[in-house]
Amino acid sequence: MTMLLYHPFKPFFDKDSRILILGSFPSLKSRELGFYYQNKNNRFYQILELLFDLSPKSLSMQNVQKDFLKTQKIALWDMFKSCDITKSKDESIRLKDKNTTANDLNLVLEKAPIKAIFTTGKTAHKGFCHFYAHFKQVYPKLSYHILPSSSSANARFSLEELVHEYKLIKAYL
Repeated sequence: MTMLLYHPFKPFFDKDSRILILGSFPSLKSRELGFYYQNKNNRFYQILELLFDLSPKSLSMQNVQKDFLKTQKIALWDMFKSCDITKSKDESIRLKDKNTTANDLNLVLEKAPIKAIFTTGKTAHKGFCHFYAHFKQVYPKLSYHILPSSSSANARFSLEELVHEYKLIKAYL
């Protein structure tokens, strides 16, 4: 069943964040646990562990995730402030639906020296293009990149392929 939901938590960033990684909308598990990428099948933290040469499962605890992200100057948020969504299925989000609204990225961009924005997955990318078509005019010095989704539903990419794609974030840290 599709439900209208509002984004349940704030962007994760601080005054030193250099990159902003935008997902689409928190999964059921992330909504339940109150932080980004908390579904145990999502490969986001596995990607970061490999990318930064950390021990496997070293980013399994939220407090460690948050410390790591701050240390590495990585900000996290999601594209959508509200949307009609079925469970955790991005494909159920309709961009032109009256209930689909974007988070105000200026809340982060005006408080942190962000050098690049990365969207993860097709839905986040489409949302960014839809709601922030003027992005380059407003922020000409910021780079924008599209990354594949780290969700286990994205079976087209192996973990190794995802790590290869996500290497680009290190150029901005």
